[in-house]
Amino acid sequence: MNPMGDNVSQPLFGRVDITGRIWGSDIDTGSQSTDALWGIFQQYDYYHYRAGKEGGINSLFNFSETVAAGVGLVLEHRGSKAALTQDFFADLIVLGAVQNKNLFIIERHYNMGSGLAVKSRTSLRLLDRISLSLDMKVFYINTWKDKDYRLLEEDTHPLYYNTPGDKSRSLAYVLEPSVRIDITRHWGVYASAARLALDSIFTHFPTDKARTTDILLGLCYNL
Repeated sequence: MNPMGDNVSQPLFGRVDITGRIWGSDIDTGSQSTDALWGIFQQYDYYHYRAGKEGGINSLFNFSETVAAGVGLVLEHRGSKAALTQDFFADLIVLGAVQNKNLFIIERHYNMGSGLAVKSRTSLRLLDRISLSLDMKVFYINTWKDKDYRLLEEDTHPLYYNTPGDKSRSLAYVLEPSVRIDITRHWGVYASAARLALDSIFTHFPTDKARTTDILLGLCYNL
């Protein structure tokens, strides 16, 4: 694989997004057509896109929100021919990771740390057949502690250093509009276009910026 080429094979699973409710409680809205719920949610997000070139900026985008939990609010308003749903989440990232392209010391090629995440999802359901959605996510991860890998002692193996990478601050953005059209009761077509951006500021290495676009087209099955 040419890490700087334009035609690069991508992994089978380039992204995973899982949200689980730990606890929740309904909110009395005073309206039969509007429901609201708030609670504590667990989040898992994973993005993995291999390197290419887009506008002169390296598009390698590897990022994970492995262990995170926080508060969330879900609102739903139903009309005669449409339904609008709005989700908000604010998470504390207990464990996250961002790939550091400057580090290739055997298994050490990423920075681990903690941070915050804010997410929003707006969904509009039309005529019980067409679904329009807009997802927006912002992640911030700060490395716990660091070691300048350029100044390693010759008699100590790099893997023995108790450090999760180079000291860094990383900010990631995800913006994704999507549409789903149900053809039958169970089958439909789906299309989305996600724009992803990742900026990492390192202590011992130059600032790294990654940009990539993920376009999906396919069939979907509704249970």
